[in-house]
Amino acid sequence: MFKSIIIILVILITGVSGPPLIKYGAMHEESRIASLLKGDVMSVLYILLNPYILTGLTMYFISAILWIIILAKYELSFVSPLLSINYVFALFVGYYFFNENLNLYKWLGVILITAGVILITFKKINVN
Repeated sequence: MFKSIIIILVILITGVSGPPLIKYGAMHEESRIASLLKGDVMSVLYILLNPYILTGLTMYFISAILWIIILAKYELSFVSPLLSINYVFALFVGYYFFNENLNLYKWLGVILITAGVILITFKKINVN
């Protein structure tokens, strides 16, 4: 069980670090993204080779591989809600690193997600 908890934590870390890295890289590739939208297919290569975007995609890949390992072992209805905690982390990453606004609705969403994860986790722990 300890090994699975570590894997789930790594999934959370890699899953939450991918999008901010991709966003940061995309912020520096606006002209290439505009070229891509105009039909310049070669821009894809340059965009994907941006170190931040490449690292973000690698984090997603690692997360996906570990996700497969966890899904082989546990119920989808148990582990999937655990990974929804990524939304909570994403909110704070957006706030602290990208100066995104936090409003009442976002706070309420974080509270609901966290409460749901706690309920599902406690239910699973008490049943087994």
